[in-house]
Amino acid sequence: MIGIRPGRPSDTEALLDLWEALMDCGTAADPRFRRSSDARPHMRTYMESWFAPQPFETVWIADDAGQPVGMVRGFPNLVVPVVDREPTMRIGDLYVRDSHRRQGIARRLVEALLASARGGGYPRTEVGTLTADTRAVAFWKSMGFTDWQVLLARD
Repeated sequence: MIGIRPGRPSDTEALLDLWEALMDCGTAADPRFRRSSDARPHMRTYMESWFAPQPFETVWIADDAGQPVGMVRGFPNLVVPVVDREPTMRIGDLYVRDSHRRQGIARRLVEALLASARGGGYPRTEVGTLTADTRAVAFWKSMGFTDWQVLLARD
């Protein structure tokens, strides 16, 4: 049985591996999205903030017999007080290894993060994904997320 649990600093190396795999999926979907050649040390430094005290557990791991096979990460999103919105959590990353897909693990990870955020006073959630990653877009829509804003880019 795959367990879902909060991430911890001792998971850093496994999380870095999962995060790199996620980024590689992004590159496969849209070659404009690619990690830099020296990304990992920067990712490690950035990841330290994932375990800083927050109003809710921001990192969740899918664990298969002690081996992390999936992860989701969210964070409190700054809501500018000129916009009338509830406190919002933003999902930044979601990944499940190919070997463990189509088993409901991504849904369980997202549900754990959503419950944690709601419990921490963040009832609203936003997520972004590459528009070219049609599988990811379909997943998020199946989870009840709808179009709200569009981020446009010009190369």
